[in-house]
Amino acid sequence: MQNKIGVIGATSFVGQSLLSLVAQENSLVAFSRNSHEVTQSKNSSIEWRNLDIETTQEDKISQWICLVPISVLPKCLRLLEVYGAKSVVALSSTSRFTKINSCDEQEKKAAKILLDSENEFKEWAVEQGVKWVILRPTMIYGFGKDRNISSIIRFLQIFHFYPVLGAAEGKRQPIHVDEVAAACYSVLKSSNTSNRSYNISGKEIFTYREMLSRISIAIGQKPRVVQIPLSLFKFIVAILRVIPKYKKLSTGMVLRMKKDMVFDHSDATNDFGFKPGDFDPVDCNLKKR
Repeated sequence: MQNKIGVIGATSFVGQSLLSLVAQENSLVAFSRNSHEVTQSKNSSIEWRNLDIETTQEDKISQWICLVPISVLPKCLRLLEVYGAKSVVALSSTSRFTKINSCDEQEKKAAKILLDSENEFKEWAVEQGVKWVILRPTMIYGFGKDRNISSIIRFLQIFHFYPVLGAAEGKRQPIHVDEVAAACYSVLKSSNTSNRSYNISGKEIFTYREMLSRISIAIGQKPRVVQIPLSLFKFIVAILRVIPKYKKLSTGMVLRMKKDMVFDHSDATNDFGFKPGDFDPVDCNLKKR
C-alpha cells in the first residue's frame, strides 16, 4: 500500500515539480482552488480536492507538504487538523531576512508577515503535537516560470542590455525549482528533521553582475550592462509602478543589487542530504513545461 501525502498549493510553481516527483512513490491528495485541476487530473496516483470546500470525509492524512505562501498557511491550519496531520513541511522564504531592513515600507511589511506567519505556524504545531519543518529557499528559478531569472531574460530579449546600480556586486545563490521540491520530499522522509527551520540555497555563488553575464551568454547575447544612478532608477520605478504589471517594483529591489543574499545550507545537507546542482540559466529559457 502506498504512503498517502497531502499537498496544499499543488498547482503552484514548486507544486508542479513536487507532484511529478512524489507521485512516483506515493498516493497524493492534492488540494487546489483551481476547479479545472481538481476535475481534470490524469494521474491515477493523484486525487484532487478543492481547498475551499470544508471536508466531511473520514480519511486521515498524517503527512503534509504545504506550498502555499506561508502568509496563507494559517488559513489552512483547520484543514490540517481535520485530516489529522502529524507531520508538516512548509515553504517560506529567505526574504524574511533580506527585506526586513528594506528602504521600502511595503517590503519591510512583507518580511514581517513572513516572520509572523512562521511563528503562528510553529505555535499551532506545538499546540497540536505536530512535527514541523520550515524550508526557506533563496531565489527560485526554472522552466521559464519564475518571477526573477525569467523576468531578466525577457528584458534582455527585448532590450539587449540590463540596467544596474553601481557595480551590482551583491552576491546571489539561485536554486532550481526541482531542488526545492526534492528538499520538501526529503525532509518529509527524513527521521533527522523535526521542529526546526532550514535555509536552502543554490550550489554556486556569484555577483548580480556575473549572473547577468551568464544569463546573457546562455540566451546567445553578448553581456551588456548599463550603470544607472539611483536617482534615475527611482524615477523609472515610480513611472513603472503606475502600470499594474509592475506595481510591485520598488527601490529596494534596485538597492539589493549591491547587497549579498547568500545563505549557508550545510545544516540541510547534514540532516536530509540536500545537494543542489550548478546554476543552469539555459534551463530558465529553453525547457518549458
